Parts: sequence; structure tokens; C-alpha cells
Amino acid sequence: MNATAIRHIRNPDNPYYHFGVNPTVDLMVVAPDERILLIRRSETSEACAGLWALPGGFIGTDAKRGDPWEEGKESAEFAARRELREETNLDLPPDSQIVLIGTYEGNQRDPRDNEESWTKTYAYLHRIHPEVFHAQKNQLRGMDDASDVAWLKLSEIISMHRRGEIAFDHMKIILDAMQLLR
Repeated sequence: MNATAIRHIRNPDNPYYHFGVNPTVDLMVVAPDERILLIRRSETSEACAGLWALPGGFIGTDAKRGDPWEEGKESAEFAARRELREETNLDLPPDSQIVLIGTYEGNQRDPRDNEESWTKTYAYLHRIHPEVFHAQKNQLRGMDDASDVAWLKLSEIISMHRRGEIAFDHMKIILDAMQLLR
């Protein structure tokens, strides 16, 4: 067993599966009317329970729990599409483009972050095609670790952020994405 795995096992309370970086994805989907798709995290979520967030989650790996995360099982882009489908039932066509907004790491952006393990998020943006939006808008529902899903105006999201209802650093990601859309 390697030293990093031993170090992780010594702290069984570590909320992450992997020692060091735990890569995640978020996908901001923008509707034809400029509303943004958010999920409400379930009340049983390990972090930010009940708060609103962009659809997202961890990138799959074949690394064992306690070992450092290893690349290879799925790409960040694939994980973003998978998480969107798992949490909202929205399935983007394979040829639809998603654009990297940026990467986000550190600064306690996730309340579970600690000096042994933390997240690094690859945040993506997708402007959904009107035909795809209209074909799937009535099929959306909160699934997996999402209890609800909603299309919200940016002004509504800003108000929710002021009330402390937006999870993690997702307001920053949303505002960064809005700069790309201009």
C-alpha cells in the first residue's frame, strides 16, 4: 500500500474518496429564453443539503478509495453530460457542444475541503438548442442526489445567492459563464 493511501486510511472521517484532488464537473445549461438550469441538492446530500446548484458531480475513476484519483475512466466532458442526465433527466445530443468556463480549486469552495483532500471543478457551459429544450422540458425532474430542478432567471439566482440559497461557489461560476455569453 502506498504512503498516501496509508495516510488517508488514518483519517477515516475524510469526506472524500481520494487523497489529494477529487475532480468534479458542473454544467451550466442556458435555455433559449436565457433561464439557467439549477438543481436543488437533496436534504441527505453530504454538503450544501437543500441548496440550489448547477448539475454536477465527481468524475469517475478506477482508483481505489484512499488512493489518489487517477485519470482514465471518463473525461470531464463525459462526466458533465452524465451528471446532467443523472440529476435532471436532460439528455444532450452527443454532437451538442459544451464549452469550458474554467477550473475552480481551493479557497474552501466546498465545505468538505480539507488539507488532505479537496475538489477541483471543471465547469462547462451549454446553450441548449430550442428543439432539444422543447422536446425535453416537461421530462425534467430531480433525480439521484437532486430533489428538484428548475429553470431560473439570472436575477432570481442572484436574489437566491443573497439569501444564502446557492451552493458552493456556483454563483461565481454562473457569473463567469455570463461573461462568456456576452
